[in-house]
Amino acid sequence: MQNILNKPLVAYVAYGPLGIEHLKKFIKNYEKYESGFEHDLLICFKNFSDYSKIQEWKKIININFIEFYDREIKNDFDIGSFFRIAKKYSDRLIFFLGTYAAPIVRNWLKILINNYEPKSVLGTMGSYASMPSQFFNFYYNQYTKFQQIRWGLYHMIKVKLFPNPHIRTNGFMISAKDFLSLKYDRNK
Repeated sequence: MQNILNKPLVAYVAYGPLGIEHLKKFIKNYEKYESGFEHDLLICFKNFSDYSKIQEWKKIININFIEFYDREIKNDFDIGSFFRIAKKYSDRLIFFLGTYAAPIVRNWLKILINNYEPKSVLGTMGSYASMPSQFFNFYYNQYTKFQQIRWGLYHMIKVKLFPNPHIRTNGFMISAKDFLSLKYDRNK
């Protein structure tokens, strides 16, 4: 098992353009449901053009946390921030949480730690959603419908529709070193 002397890191992405409500929900649930395992909490502030907005958001957080200001301008989704966090905290076991994620059960981190094995990834979510369905349902407002149809068709050819096993980036645990060693093209 991971060296417990290095406490696990719980890394949550607060995505500025979506507004503060998701962060409020995360904080409310984080305080309501005990983790059951000692850890450090990191909140990653992503896609904020104005640091003063982050200062406003921080006023609602009455808990100790590590602030990670992700200055990347390009929206490379939560996964891009996860790579930058893993690079900075490369000696840690990290439980990555996307903007929409929040704990919903007591001992949530203890459950994960008890089931985690070295050299593995432990996902906390499953989904029937496929990459093409996200594009065909026009989920991404920042892209044109034409772009989304094109990407939906591309993924329909490249990715098996069902079953479509994949790690949802809403919540997963992996060691930072293992995560950084993944063969993942971050430029797409």
